Amino acid sequence: MLSDLLTPGDSAEVTSHAYRMRLVAAMLGAGILIGVTLDAAKFGYVGLAQAVKVAMTNRAFASQAERIQYRRMQTPIPENALVLTRLDKPFLLDFKRNTIFIVDHPNGMPPSIPRFKQAEPFAKYLLGRSIRYVAYSYRNEAGVPRKLFGGPDSVAAHGSYYTYDLEFQHMLEELGQSRQRIYDDGDNFVVDLCQMRTQL
Repeated sequence: MLSDLLTPGDSAEVTSHAYRMRLVAAMLGAGILIGVTLDAAKFGYVGLAQAVKVAMTNRAFASQAERIQYRRMQTPIPENALVLTRLDKPFLLDFKRNTIFIVDHPNGMPPSIPRFKQAEPFAKYLLGRSIRYVAYSYRNEAGVPRKLFGGPDSVAAHGSYYTYDLEFQHMLEELGQSRQRIYDDGDNFVVDLCQMRTQL
């Protein structure tokens, strides 16, 4: 627990700054102990450093506009429906309203989604598990853009770590073309897998 980072005598005197520093130290220690590849660790520490910077400056992780945007995105999805998400900031969703599956790293540690090469078998797999709605941050490719992680430099640096991420996102893009978008704000879309997109 985070409270275990504090000794019994300093719970009244510790400042929020000191508490944050202990939390950062614990996070860094945990990161070092986790056995991941060096290249993946480097990428992870970049994100960790950004998160620490935000925490130290008391800057919000999400703006009010983003909070409103995510609530609007969730509105067309029926309450209690299952939703698969590959979003930039999925923590902004209302988890009491829907059962939400967050795909952070596809085909990662079990339990994980089986690896698919094509969108239609993937859609069938989801529907077979009563997952009808899919949300995707397509504008920034959920923080894993192909131009950054799909080039030869990235492959040389990261190996195949992001290969399936990009394949997975490509399937989501295909579903965004073949299925009806019940929401699209230019950053994120939500598709209904049961509704084929009408051709104009």
